[in-house]
Amino acid sequence: LVHFGRHNSFWQCRKAAIQGLEKVSIPGDLVVVEALGILIKDNDSWVREAAIKAIELAAPESHPQAIACSRGLLDDPAWFVRRAAIRTLTMLQPEGDAQESVTGEVIKVEDKRWYAGVQGYLLKPDSLRHASR
Repeated sequence: LVHFGRHNSFWQCRKAAIQGLEKVSIPGDLVVVEALGILIKDNDSWVREAAIKAIELAAPESHPQAIACSRGLLDDPAWFVRRAAIRTLTMLQPEGDAQESVTGEVIKVEDKRWYAGVQGYLLKPDSLRHASR
């Protein structure tokens, strides 16, 4: 799947490979997180969005590479990639001060407004916390 995701010429196929990888991985699978860290650099915004969403589900909380991938997409040209990165960063940060600091990392003004509006919705419910998986 990783090879297919990296080397197929059609963005739809690369995105589908990421979604397939997401489905067969288990939370905390560091091999998958590493592979997604490579796929997140794709030229197509839809592929980058799929990769960052998959990282949110695959990475354990506070995983440095996953957090770095999320931060790297905070200034992505595509708004939906930036917002997926913000959500992933929020979900990967531990509860408390580190999670609240995400607000300070959001770069674009329109994303700050969006984040302020949905921040309550992005708090980790018990069913989504990495520790409970």
